[in-house]
Amino acid sequence: ETYKEGPSKNKSLLLKSLAECHETLGKCSEIVSSAYGMAVLFILISCFLHLVATSYFLFIELLSKKDSGYVWLQVLWIVFHSCRLLLVVEPCHRVTRESTKTIHIICEIERVVHDPILAEEVKKFWQQLLVCESGFSACGLCQVNRRLLTSLASAIAT
Repeated sequence: ETYKEGPSKNKSLLLKSLAECHETLGKCSEIVSSAYGMAVLFILISCFLHLVATSYFLFIELLSKKDSGYVWLQVLWIVFHSCRLLLVVEPCHRVTRESTKTIHIICEIERVVHDPILAEEVKKFWQQLLVCESGFSACGLCQVNRRLLTSLASAIAT
């Protein structure tokens, strides 16, 4: 009897520890998001404005067909500002994606666990995952993820 409770308790403590680590990581992402939200917002606006202006000048230059060197310069600027945008958005998107993976993993564990002690810890962790939403925002104005890239691309294209 005690042999069966031992591994179950160890697994329960491990799950509890994982839940605490996940909560700490969530709090860290909130702190980073609130501390650097204004900087991220300015970077996003800067990239957007540069991409709009550069795309406009590229379009004008393509219509005038004067200097192909200037066209290539505008293309390089577009690539540069797109890379800047990706360097901000992609890490934020990956954090959100990993959080979603964690939810799926805990959901799968919840389906296969039959031990009542473990089931209780998994249920607590699951509830924590549903409440704690990880992700980054730019001063609460927009979520910084790949959806932002599609929104910016469509805004630039129009």
